[in-house]
Formats: sequence, structure tokens, C-alpha cells
Amino acid sequence: MGATGSGKSSFINLASNSALPVGYGLKSCTANVARSEMFELLGRPVTLIDTPGFDDTTISETDILNMIALYLSTTYEQGFKLSGIVYMHRISDFRVGGISRRNFSMFRKLCGDNALHNVVIVTNMWGEVTRERGVARERELATDDLLFGPALALGARMLRHNNTVSCARSILSPLLSNIPKALRIQEELVDERKDIADTDAGQELGREIAALLKKHRAELAEVQRELQAAVREKDMETKRELELVRRDLENQITRAEHDRQRLSREYEEGKRVADEKVRSVMDALEEERRCRAEREQEILQLVRSRDASAADRALWMRQLQELEEPEEDGFFSVVGKMLDVVLGVTAAFVTAQTMEPIYANIHPNTRKRHVNHARSDLPIYTYAPPPAHPDYPQWQNQPYWGGSTPFSDPRISSSARPQQYCGPPGTLNAQVSPEPDEIIIAVMGATGSGKSTFINLVSGSRLAVGQGLKSCTYKVETGQTFDLFDRSVTLVDTPGFDDTTVSDTDILKMIAVYLSTTYENGHKLSGVIYMHRISDFRVGGIAKRNFNMFRKLCGDDSLKNVVIVTNMWSEVSPERGAAREHELCTDEILFKPVIDKGAEMLRHDNTLQSAQAILWHLVNKRPRALRIQRELVDEGKDITQTAAGEELDRELVEMAKKHAQQLEEIQQEMAEALAAKDMETKKELEEVRQDLLKSMEKIENDRDRISREYEEQKSKADAKMREVEAALAAERQAGIERQNEIQTVMTRMDEDKRASAAERVQWEARILELQHKQRGGGFFGRVGRFLDSLF
Repeated sequence: MGATGSGKSSFINLASNSALPVGYGLKSCTANVARSEMFELLGRPVTLIDTPGFDDTTISETDILNMIALYLSTTYEQGFKLSGIVYMHRISDFRVGGISRRNFSMFRKLCGDNALHNVVIVTNMWGEVTRERGVARERELATDDLLFGPALALGARMLRHNNTVSCARSILSPLLSNIPKALRIQEELVDERKDIADTDAGQELGREIAALLKKHRAELAEVQRELQAAVREKDMETKRELELVRRDLENQITRAEHDRQRLSREYEEGKRVADEKVRSVMDALEEERRCRAEREQEILQLVRSRDASAADRALWMRQLQELEEPEEDGFFSVVGKMLDVVLGVTAAFVTAQTMEPIYANIHPNTRKRHVNHARSDLPIYTYAPPPAHPDYPQWQNQPYWGGSTPFSDPRISSSARPQQYCGPPGTLNAQVSPEPDEIIIAVMGATGSGKSTFINLVSGSRLAVGQGLKSCTYKVETGQTFDLFDRSVTLVDTPGFDDTTVSDTDILKMIAVYLSTTYENGHKLSGVIYMHRISDFRVGGIAKRNFNMFRKLCGDDSLKNVVIVTNMWSEVSPERGAAREHELCTDEILFKPVIDKGAEMLRHDNTLQSAQAILWHLVNKRPRALRIQRELVDEGKDITQTAAGEELDRELVEMAKKHAQQLEEIQQEMAEALAAKDMETKKELEEVRQDLLKSMEKIENDRDRISREYEEQKSKADAKMREVEAALAAERQAGIERQNEIQTVMTRMDEDKRASAAERVQWEARILELQHKQRGGGFFGRVGRFLDSLF
């Protein structure tokens, strides 16, 4: 078991020499419970069972729970228990967020505590991290109370996998000596005769579906209000986009309601079919055993016959030996084959039942896009070599990101490169204003996407970079101001909305204070970079939510100044990376809508030249205000009334409702534990209850304090800004004086022909000193340093 993309199928294929399909794209590949080829290990026949993860991108969690439960309960009824459970986890994951924890929580609900002695947590993909970083992450995982810590304390083990056959089999070998145990869901479904919805895993799934429904309904109500506003303002483009969002939300609500209603019904239907198949298997096995016994008796009688020749007796003895040899496929393998068929039929039935009401509500043209998303007319986001230039022949036939590419060679003019071409930044010299302009570019993206690393690389800054599982950028920070293409550039680092140490409320507040303060003083962003790891195996809910908050902050009008940068290409093969890139830029819920509205998508190969070329796309853009800047400054909205603030509040409300439901269930379980005098369970539940109460208090506190603290920090920022303006005024005056002194010294050098060489060296040194002092950090550099201290 394990999350989608954690390498379950690859592990099984390696250990058993099977050929289960393995996914390399962004979508999940394991869509069913599947059985490996039976193989021999330490003289014993072994079968491995592959399962889809509960974060699957193509199948609902209702279907996944149904399939796993159907397989486990059917085999358990026939007297078979699991000798072990392997839970796969990628050590290469930069952060362990809510989806990973939720996946492992569902795994715990399926297994229960009694089976944990038979559980091995396997960390893999060690080749994609340094040993030091991997060991540090492993230590964090093993001690995290919300992840593997409790399971390890109750008897589970944690091992590493180095992607070799011998390692895979050494992981499996200790499991063969385990006493087979029933999982919690097997005991509930078979021994306790519970309905699947009443099992621990079923109840957890029911809670999640209920919370999801509430969230989607709140989102739908908001979209309908925005639709009405778009109709009143006759904004047809916004209306069309909102119609797509509305239909998508209605489809998701239909699917969630359908999932909630069909869990028990479809499990019972699948179970009935599975039981019939097993009975037919048992009958066939019994008939085969009877025929085999009869044939053995016939051969024995022939062997004992006095009239038989020696040749006949030898033939009959060989036949008898063949009959006595063990069958290649035991009962479990035969049942496995039958269940493969059953589960395939069940999955097909469930998928048809699920998708029909959804597609029924989609316009035919939209439905066609869902089915045929690989369109040939979409651009391919890749690089080409720069055009040859007669004055610079070594550029010819050279890769674009070649290390020797000169980025500011004066011999290369702007005429050598078409305007749409991603050519070398140095070719822009003819187009750049002779006066250095100050450029501000914000860098956004999910936690661990490489924002700070990108800024440090291109600016020479030393912003902290996270190497562990926890976030490192927890506030808005400015990089060191640097000169690029005759412009003064400052990059702004921002924390992701999936930060592991800072609440989303604090993150929104910090970003809003920074952006509104600079905008009030007449400065807009020249561009926004959104970082995305191409190495991510799946793009799940957290990534989509992060990008959705990014959209709310930016709005549509500023998308022409947005560049989506995919990085960490060295961690995937070119083919796999290109396939993921194509999926990202054609995904209606991810990057396609913003690319259609003018955003660009570029690759970053972690070199300085690559980073500079990405910035080249933004430095000549006309600065634009982001949506949240217009809302806070031009429209005078409270931060809670902005699009980003309303989105955050909706999420906090849904989280509070979910926690309230969980608290009610915990209190009921505590009452049952008290009645049963189960003090150990009561103590554990009390700890969970206290955590929930703290979380609920924090959520209410976050909702109450965002407006108040935004205003308080905005007041402090305004005071700091007045200091900045005073310092800049003084700096401008000093600059004028320095420029006058430079002019005086240069005039003296030109006119005084009799000056000695030593005097000229002194004058040149003075000019260089004055010019160096002229290169201040500029407005944004100073604002950044002031606001860094404020945060």
C-alpha cells in the first residue's frame, strides 16, 4: 500500500518479476487491486497485492475503499490472512503535507493497531536525494507524531529500499516468518458483520465526503454570486469562465453525493459476485481433486497388474509422479485470478455509474475536451538554440543553455533575434532605456518548490533554503538588489500557502501588507514567477489549492506578467518531464486557463544563464497591479473582502466544521471507553480531543484576527515607509552631490594634461568609489529591508 506514485507497482514488479503497469505521468496508473505473479522466496510461494492510493487522480476514494475491502474480506472469509503489509513512501518528497498524512491515516484505519507488528514502512527513491538529506528526512518521518512515529512505537518497522531485486526481497523475507494477522477492516466486515460504511475506514471516508460537500456548496454559492455580478457588468469573458467553474463544481457535488449513497450498495453487489466466483472456484478445485484421486487409483491398479510390461510400468510411474507434484497455483493464486476479474467488473460498473450523471451535465463541446485532451494545436514549451550571428560564430550549433553563452556581449545586437524568441538577455541592450529602471518581481509557489534557491542563484543573496520536511521561508523576504540588463532588479520571496510552520492567515496578511504598501507608494510589480517542481509525481489537491490562491491574489489582468517556471528537471528523464509538462499546460484546473490568458511557461535548469533568461521575459513588461493591490488600495476593501481573503475564510469555516464533527465523535468514543473502563484508549482520545480543541481555537482566532492584525501591521509599514521616503530623499540629494563631484573630477582629468600618473590613479579610484556609492538598493531594496524587520 501507499500513496499514488510511491512506487508500489515498481517494487512488486522488481521483487516478483511481474509486469504490472507503472505510471510515469501526472495521473495515477494503478486503478484496481491487482495480483503479482506467484514467485518463490526462501522456499515458499509468495503473492504480492498491489493497491491504488487514496489520493488517486482517476478513481474516487469510495471505489478504492470498495475494491480493497472486497478483496480483503473475500480472502479472509476463505481462511487466508496477510503475512505482512508494506507501506511505500518516497524519501524524495520535499514536504509531507496533508495528503500524505491523510493517506497514512486511512492506511491505519484499514490495518488497525493489532496488525502493526506485520507492517514494514519502506522508504524508496533514495537515489534522488543526497544521503545527508535523506537521513534527515527519515529521522523526521520516524519521530513525527502525525505520521510514522505512533505506528513505529506500536511495532511497525521502517526500512530503506535501493531499487534492487536483492533489496526488495530482503525487505519481504522477514515478513514470511510473521504470524498472519487479520486487518481491522477484515475483522469488522467478516467477524463483526459491520456494514462497510460503519467500519473505521468507512466512517473516516464518510466524514471527508461530508466536509467536501459543504466546501463545494459554499464555493458554488460564491461562484453564482460572481456570475450574477458578471452578467450585471456585461463581462462576457468572466461569465464564460465562471460557467465552466460552476459546471465543474456541480459535477463534483453530484459525484460526492453519489459516492456517499453508493458505498454500501456497491460493496454488497460486488461481494455477492465475488462470493459466487469463489464458490465456482472451490467447486472446480474440488472436482479437480476428485478427478486427480480417481486417476491416481487407476494408475496404481495398472502398475500392480502382473501383465504389465516394464516399459508400461515406467510410463505409468511417470504419470503418477506428475499427479503427485504440487500444483503451480495454490488456492490463493486461483482465487486471486478470479478476483482480478471480479474487481475489474466492479470497477468498470462503478466508474460507469459515477461518470454518467457527471457527463450528463457537461456541454458536448466541454465533454469532448475532457475525453480528448491531447490537442495537437497546443504549444510545446521547450527551448531552441539562439539564431546564428555573423559576428559571433561560436554561438552556432550551441545548446541554448550552453555554459559559455555570453549574456552581455556588446557585439550582439537586438536585430539578431526575432522578438518572440527566447534569446540571450544580452541582446536586449539596444532596447533598454539608458536610465537604469528599478524592477520588482515576486516569486511565488508551493512550499519546497525552489523559490529561495532561484532567488539566491540569480541575485547572489543568501536567503535560507529548506532541506528538511518543514518549510523554511516563513515570511516575505527581499533578495539582494542586483543589476541585470542595465536594470536594477529586486526579487521578493514569499511563503507557500501550504507552509508547515505558518498559518495561511499569517501568510496572506504578510503578502497583503507588502504588496499594498509598495503599491500605495506608486510601485507595481514588473512580473510574477510561479515555481512548480516538474519532479512531482502527482499534482494533488494541495498543489491545485496553492495555485488557486495564487490566481486569487493576481487576478486575470496581470497574467500577461506571469511566468510559470518548471524546475528540478534533473530529477526526471526528459521524456517523462516533457509528458508531465504537456499535462500541466493542458489541464483546465491547473495552468491552461492562465496560459490562455497570456501567462508563459518556461523551464529552469538550475543554472545562472537559465535564471537570467527567465527574468528577461519580465524586465521589459509594463508593470501591473495585482488584483489584491487594487482591492486593498484602489477599492478600499477590508482584507477579508478581497478574493483571496474570502477564499481563505471559506476554507477556515470548512475546517472548523470538520473539527467540530471530529470532536463530537471523539467525545462519544471517550464515553464508550469510560463505560468499558478502557483507560488507555480514553487517555489517547483525550490527547486527540485536546489537539482538536487547540486547532478549533486557532481557527477561530485566525478568522478574528486577520483584519485587526493586517491593519496593525499596515500602520507599522506606513510608518516605516515614511522613514524609507525620508532616507531616499536624503540619498537622492547625496547622489546629486556625488554626480557633481564625479563630473568635476572627470573634467579635471581631461583638462589637466600635466597631471602625474599617480594623480590620475587617485582620480580614477575616487570616481570608482563615488560610482559604487551611487549603486544603492533602490526603493524596493530599502522597503524590503524595512519590511523584513517588521515581519
